[in-house]
Amino acid sequence: PTVPVGTARLRLTLTQAHEACDIDRLLEVLHGAGE
Repeated sequence: PTVPVGTARLRLTLTQAHEACDIDRLLEVLHGAGE
C-alpha cells in the first residue's frame, strides 16, 4: 500500500529465528535514526 506524500512507514516482521539481541540492536538503530 502507498502512504501519503511526505510520510513514511516501516514494516517489520519478527520470527522465532530472531533473538533478543537482534531486537535490542533494532531498537538501538531505530532510536538513532531520529537524530
